[in-house]
Amino acid sequence: MALDIESFRNYCLSLDYVWEDCPFGPDHLCSISDFGSVNLKCDPEQAVELREAYPDQIKAAWHMNKTHWNTIDANSLPAPLIQSLTLNSYELVKKSLSKKAKAELAFDNSYKTTNIET
Repeated sequence: MALDIESFRNYCLSLDYVWEDCPFGPDHLCSISDFGSVNLKCDPEQAVELREAYPDQIKAAWHMNKTHWNTIDANSLPAPLIQSLTLNSYELVKKSLSKKAKAELAFDNSYKTTNIET
């Protein structure tokens, strides 16, 4: 079963230190009426493995560093896989934050890699 935008939003908001925001101010809003894909960060080796395992659903991310980012088709992959990929991306981004940002968010600096089954 695919993941709809509300389910994806709720999953993301369930993660620690995640909130909705308008970083460019209230005059720069966007509307998502068709949730078709999402770009997620990934370990470089795992990114290639995922693209090979799901050639029609996972591709190198457009306008992103293709070594680290994949575009995930939200309409054709099972929700648990999308959630697993999202959590892995979240953990990689969290790990890459500066010491100052981690201190501001009171991160505990722990990191674990999510094992993604392909």
